Amino acid sequence: MPEYERLYTTSALDHHVDSNWKNRMDRENFTIHPVRKQDNSIRFWTLGFIFNYIKFDSASKKYLVYSKNHGSPLKNYWKDLGSFRDSAFTEFKQLKINEEMEQLVIDKINQIGKDAFNSKIEDVRSEGRYLSVYSQLDTNHEDIENSKYQGINLLLCDEIDFVTKELHSLN
Repeated sequence: MPEYERLYTTSALDHHVDSNWKNRMDRENFTIHPVRKQDNSIRFWTLGFIFNYIKFDSASKKYLVYSKNHGSPLKNYWKDLGSFRDSAFTEFKQLKINEEMEQLVIDKINQIGKDAFNSKIEDVRSEGRYLSVYSQLDTNHEDIENSKYQGINLLLCDEIDFVTKELHSLN
């Protein structure tokens, strides 16, 4: 895509059907070229596990997310995401639930306080704690090395990378 944008901006020809429209686009910094948005899904997926807004229900063998927008009131607002972690994450992303999850986490921080939040983050970031305590992995740790669990393995690596590289305490 960058190549098309370069050709478009360096072209001597006017490619617009309406010069007023082009002027307005230029004034408003509007672009016709696709722009990639930052995907924060892994962030909110991981925070969901840390604060128990996402869980693996061992009775039904399914991943569930707490959502007033998507969950059923008959199930205390828990929404079924599926049986496999990687497909549950895909469903989570398709629900476009990041804003709701962000608000839940903010509300939790306000409820428990900054010190308790920082303490929890320190615990989560302790070596091996996310995987052993918070991730609620439904598969044995050794099994995720198997090629049939490659999607789960990659997702779990992304979660651990988020915890170790991006998750920080509040100042």
